Amino acid sequence: MPVDTSKPMRVLYMTHTAELGGCNRSLRFLLENLPANVQRHLICPPGPLYDSFHSTGTEVIQIPGVSMFQSAGAPLRGRRLATLALTVGYMRHGKIIRAALQQIKPDLVHMNEWGMFHAAKICHKARIPVVMQVRCVVDRKTQWVKRLCERWAEHYVSALVAIDESVRYSIRECSNCSVIYNPAEWPENTPPHQVRAKNSPVHVTFLAGLQPYKGIWDLLECAKLLKDRKDIIFDIYGGNARSREFLNSFRGRLCLWTGLLRDSENEIKRWVEREKLQETVRLHGHVNASEAIFRQTDILAFPSRLNGIGRSVFEAGVYGIPAVACLQDKIKDIVEDGVNALVVDERDPAALAQAVRKLADDPDLCYRLGQAAARKYRTLFDARRIGAQMYELYQTLLLKPQAMRFTFVHQPRVAARGVAAQSAQVEK
Repeated sequence: MPVDTSKPMRVLYMTHTAELGGCNRSLRFLLENLPANVQRHLICPPGPLYDSFHSTGTEVIQIPGVSMFQSAGAPLRGRRLATLALTVGYMRHGKIIRAALQQIKPDLVHMNEWGMFHAAKICHKARIPVVMQVRCVVDRKTQWVKRLCERWAEHYVSALVAIDESVRYSIRECSNCSVIYNPAEWPENTPPHQVRAKNSPVHVTFLAGLQPYKGIWDLLECAKLLKDRKDIIFDIYGGNARSREFLNSFRGRLCLWTGLLRDSENEIKRWVEREKLQETVRLHGHVNASEAIFRQTDILAFPSRLNGIGRSVFEAGVYGIPAVACLQDKIKDIVEDGVNALVVDERDPAALAQAVRKLADDPDLCYRLGQAAARKYRTLFDARRIGAQMYELYQTLLLKPQAMRFTFVHQPRVAARGVAAQSAQVEK
């Protein structure tokens, strides 16, 4: 379909967190690579993201919180059911969303994560199309949550956008879903890594939050299994899910006491000291991904328990750094074992350690996998191409007759990538 960039398009973006993690970095890269005729507006809670966008002159509307029915990596059962109180409590801020719709009069609303169904319902009632990005593999085991989310997605969301095939596979019953990958950026004309010298230290980088579902404890157990290998250094870049200021507040202490949050930074620091791993495990705290970090990295570790692939894998891969990734359903659209990465089962520190040792002992294999990753990811995650794909989706929605915008958009699926082909892509 020809893309028309001559007419202004007002898009209201909405995100549930103001932290500068992978979710919001992906959003920022997307906004920077959309056509100039897209007028961007943003609703987000107070925090670093709000300050960052506000300082650039972007119109940012502050909201204390956005109601989220389901959060990434944490199935809605057991003690997590307590978060439903927060879900209901944040619904009172719907008046801010309604006021923003009245003020901006957007052509469509783009929600930056799965679970923002209360906001989607508000937009649906205002007859404004909704694009909802799905960034994490969705929990399928809690059946009542699964059924409710599928029903709301079909009813209130015009188009779901999964960030990869693993994510789409987790919501495969939703007919209104297509895949548009996250954008990545890297300096132009930057050559990938060269072959590592055999006697040099091997730096294994973990670049993610320290939440248990990101697999940080599996990586630490891996480091413990390799403690005799003084040449393998584990560089951990990541912090707590919430700021130290919040954890020290009354609400933060209550979340720690009930187990809804963990002070992982201090837990990990004490564990490393107890296991006497200070020589090979280095804690750097939260930092944003940067070329400087990747230039000091030989292997990217992604031990997540989310059954999907995170930003750090392809952010490192564009520099020619191979990943050791953990997956349950080994869908091959991003990582392929022995081709551009080593892929092992989730929750298996021994397999993780074996894969790290294999790459550490074979610089040529490490180089070949990294080169393959760079070739693939520099095309698959090209920011300009992804910006054009998202804009084309917007345009498709707005060109549909108004009555059809509020059911769903059914995107034809390419056989090689669609759910129908997953049996060929998934290795059990």
